[in-house]
Amino acid sequence: MAQDTANPLGPSALIALGDLHEAKAIEIARAGFASHNPERLEASARAAGKLVALPGINADDIRDRLAALLADRGASQPARLAALDTLLALNDRRLDGALKLAVRDAGLESSELLIKIEEQLCKRKVSLNLP
Repeated sequence: MAQDTANPLGPSALIALGDLHEAKAIEIARAGFASHNPERLEASARAAGKLVALPGINADDIRDRLAALLADRGASQPARLAALDTLLALNDRRLDGALKLAVRDAGLESSELLIKIEEQLCKRKVSLNLP
């Protein structure tokens, strides 16, 4: 079900596989980052957080995609928020750079995502070099 991109329950199934720590689902999550479906993209980010943390999983490319998703102005805010939450949970080194890029998105004004981004910039003491 999680592999079927036409199935409306696919994103929920992918999140469930992540919650169950099903390592085989990493490939489904990886493929989901190329999706234009906001629900599948968000599900991929959420599932990836649980799956990338599993022992023996080498997924630097997924960590890169999570950082890119957070900084992507064209992505949906729920997907970007899922990427932020995942990078925080993983305590990934890519987070600071993605935060620097994401905070420049004027389309986030007064959003929950911007509030979380600003909060993390302060907590992590990330310096911004704004022009």
